[in-house]
Amino acid sequence: MSRWLSFLALAIVVALGLVFALRGRFESSKAPEIAVFLDRSADNTWLDLRRCLEEHAGSQAVRQIASDEYEVPLGKSAAAVRFRRYAYRGVAGIRKQVRAFQETRFPVAVISPGNSIMTAALAESLQACAAAAPRLAASVSPKPADRVSPATASPSSGGGVPSGPTSDELPILLVTTATAVHVDSAKGTRLLELYPGRTLRFSRNNDYMARQVTHYVADIYKAGDPPRAPAQVILIKVSDDPFSQDLARAFRQDITRVFFGKLESNILEQKFRQLELTGLAPSLDKRLTPEEQHLRERMDEWLAAAADETPGRDTLVVLAMLTEPARRVLRALPPATHERALLLAGDTFAPYQPAASKHPAPWVTELPARLISFQHQFATPGEEPGHGTRPPLLWREIVSATLLSLEQLAAAGRPIRPQALFDELQQRRWEQGDVRERSLAFDTAGERVGDDYGYVLDLQPGPLAVLRVYTSGRAAGKRPVWEDTIPVPSGSLLDRL
Repeated sequence: MSRWLSFLALAIVVALGLVFALRGRFESSKAPEIAVFLDRSADNTWLDLRRCLEEHAGSQAVRQIASDEYEVPLGKSAAAVRFRRYAYRGVAGIRKQVRAFQETRFPVAVISPGNSIMTAALAESLQACAAAAPRLAASVSPKPADRVSPATASPSSGGGVPSGPTSDELPILLVTTATAVHVDSAKGTRLLELYPGRTLRFSRNNDYMARQVTHYVADIYKAGDPPRAPAQVILIKVSDDPFSQDLARAFRQDITRVFFGKLESNILEQKFRQLELTGLAPSLDKRLTPEEQHLRERMDEWLAAAADETPGRDTLVVLAMLTEPARRVLRALPPATHERALLLAGDTFAPYQPAASKHPAPWVTELPARLISFQHQFATPGEEPGHGTRPPLLWREIVSATLLSLEQLAAAGRPIRPQALFDELQQRRWEQGDVRERSLAFDTAGERVGDDYGYVLDLQPGPLAVLRVYTSGRAAGKRPVWEDTIPVPSGSLLDRL
């Protein structure tokens, strides 16, 4: 008999354990969700997000629900929030996932990919849901008591729940490093207007990046003896990339204002030359394509003409494109670039490899001339994923600001709804040191404001490339934050110049 009693007691303990485990999973499924859209290869970014959560809430407080899902308590309240990764594949994958949200439930917020094209696709898909939401709400009118809020809904909820989202259930969109101002320059379509009133951009945009780089170049020229201006500007962009088109527009706008603002329009046009490229897909073939050979020939011609007409003055070469096409362009630039040009770029170039931060990125060995570029966050060697103690600054800001806002709502006993979270994020002016080391505020359009964002990188090539990093901004003046020498292996492009 005692054996049967022991067996029965053990069975009861196991059953109770299963009940509590299932209850915990069920309760977790009711927690509001922050959806994180990441490329399938962005495992390091997902690890960074985990570190951000642990930095904010404590490592013991972060609970891993699954390999792609974390849960974090909201302060001292009983509420919690889940961060879930959605690994997408292209625009079609993003649209498919948004349709899946419609069939189950929407998250409270969506953190966008770091790419302007993918973020635009996400914003357009969410806006399509917003356009349909009033019709869905009108066609199905359940009693107020039957409605299920995003904070308590579950995919299995039935009864009077509408078959699609109501307007107050649609998530807000938190943009990371998608920096394009316009996603269709011809139509003037702005990225933050694709999903208006529900989008906040945590990074600064292409206009800001171009302005910071251009001002840095102006400071270089003013410090010269005598002060000088560029001879000409060559804009190199990719024809079918909205980010590239927009960044080229931003650089032209600021370079004109800083260096050529007093010139008449006919003379101004002569200062700018443009190369618009197409077939710049990643390739292991180091041989120049016909299009790249054409680029080299035109660049040679323009650099020689500027050297004859305005000797001793640089040509500014703007690389308005993503990293892989930019590397193809670097290989195609003629040898004359080394002596006669200054390269400018946006956030295309990170000087160290993410997986092994003490080693230079491959493009450093292909750099034919001095490069001035921009970075949203700068990790010194030893601070990349898996090496350092703190995750990247921009992700810390997004996670901390979002969690602090949700904690405020939970502490006040307010329902956790998308619009309440949006208002809390946009209307609050985060004090320095509250969520990170720099200011954080948004204007009415959802753009980040503040002049203490980001870094300007100045890299001079050579057998020992010299990298200098400065804080951006004009109000407080730039200050150096890092200097390094990067050994460039023999056999690099520099050996052939």
